[in-house]
Amino acid sequence: METPKLVPFAANTNIARDDIRAARRAQPATLADDGENGAGRQMASPVDGPPERRSRQRRHALKSALIVFRGGHCTMGCRILNTSDAGALLMPADVILCPNEFVLKPLVGPPRACEVVWRKGAMLGVRYL
Repeated sequence: METPKLVPFAANTNIARDDIRAARRAQPATLADDGENGAGRQMASPVDGPPERRSRQRRHALKSALIVFRGGHCTMGCRILNTSDAGALLMPADVILCPNEFVLKPLVGPPRACEVVWRKGAMLGVRYL
């Protein structure tokens, strides 16, 4: 009896990657002019996600930092994934143990008091106080 031929997983994922890249390169669709405030609005594509709601531009940053809480008696390591003048996207060592308010102390730069705005998976968004 012959054994079935196995195809490596990576070979199957190339097709999906090509489809995603092509979708990202495509122009975003626009809504038709509805006569009022809808002229020229961009429609969110499924690849790009919802339209941007932030008022300030975020800058990509991969920095190491410490989350300092309980009056400086406790610390936790984290990564700053991106930052803006108003807040940051963080990936703490343990998102469950991360408090709602803390001081973010990057290895380079000044410490900032923060408040957690949202949590999703292993990441959280903070607003600078």
